[in-house]
Amino acid sequence: MIMRPKHPNSYRIPISVREWIVCIFATWTLVFTAWSLGGYPTWALHLLFLGGLGTFLASVFPMPRSWNGYDQQHGNLKNFKRLLLQPFFWAALLFLVYILIQFLNPSIAQVFGEKSWWVESMTPPLGANFPSSVKANYESMNALRTFVLQASAISLACGILVGIQRRKSALIILWSFVISGVTMGFVAILQKLSKTWEILWFIECSSPYPKLWGTFVYRNQGAAFLLLVLLISALLYFFYYKDSTAKLKKSGPHFLCFLFVFLIYGSIWLSLSRGGIILGSLLAVIFCIFTFRFHLIGIMRGGSFLLSGLFLGILIAGGIFIMQFSNWDEVEQRIEHFEEIIYNLESYDRTLSSRATWDMAQSRLTYGWGAGSFRYIFPIYQKKYDSIWYHSYDSKKGWV
Repeated sequence: MIMRPKHPNSYRIPISVREWIVCIFATWTLVFTAWSLGGYPTWALHLLFLGGLGTFLASVFPMPRSWNGYDQQHGNLKNFKRLLLQPFFWAALLFLVYILIQFLNPSIAQVFGEKSWWVESMTPPLGANFPSSVKANYESMNALRTFVLQASAISLACGILVGIQRRKSALIILWSFVISGVTMGFVAILQKLSKTWEILWFIECSSPYPKLWGTFVYRNQGAAFLLLVLLISALLYFFYYKDSTAKLKKSGPHFLCFLFVFLIYGSIWLSLSRGGIILGSLLAVIFCIFTFRFHLIGIMRGGSFLLSGLFLGILIAGGIFIMQFSNWDEVEQRIEHFEEIIYNLESYDRTLSSRATWDMAQSRLTYGWGAGSFRYIFPIYQKKYDSIWYHSYDSKKGWV
């Protein structure tokens, strides 16, 4: 392939100040997601909200003309019009308004006694014909907390969608997120090897080992987060691989992405999250198939056998790493538990929980019980199934 030489007087238009501000807010927020403890603490949730809100405001808030770039790609009205043309923005806005109406129209209230709590019906301020929710403590969960949680993600997405127009700034955001996620996945592996009962070795957690994973209280949540990091790492690999091939380069950032993919998959495997392992294995197999295909085409076109051998060596080393550090007793227990679930599917806890949730939904099919109301309403229907009705909580054994 013949590359066109650059003109000696050619230059790249610099990224606008506005886009740099959006990039900084978005990068900080996405990096923090790996260390926000799942957003459970109120301070972490509020930091995520401020990051998302800052990203959104930086993309649409009026700024000096010189901050919008030489080509005025981020003109004050241009960005706002771009936002209004996004179907995602309007769908998300309606969703947030729906949650806000639920918060302003509670029809059930949480009441505390000396040793327990219960829920009681109340007259909804806006009337029974509007969506409603449970009036409860913000720290525990209610519709307002759900609103803040959803608004954090939606404002971040809208801010990136509108405020990021250059490839360089988009890659900065993606690389920062991936590096942060990979670091969290590696820390999770170290925590497993040390068999700690605390997040990051110093934060007490109500979910005992081995249920926590990394900075997440539950391994399923940690594995789900790492699946997203795995997917983006794989996409970055193919992006840089094609870019290096087009520019006739033998190396590039795709080598690092390749290592990231297998490190993240190893973390997902060691988390022993069944859903995470199944989806992660599927993504890893697809990644390996496409990688093998690209390298085979490269060899047929005169590519280097050495590079393909290096990738194969990394693949084998990654497999040995997973085999070496896997606790096969735990793996066997998870497999036996899965087989037990299959044979006793009708009496399985999650099957019964799904039935109780279905019963709960039938009572209010039009608007539901309201955002953040599950923990307050579900126990009413949970009582009908003895095997999933828990009475007390032990810090070591969990719900008993």
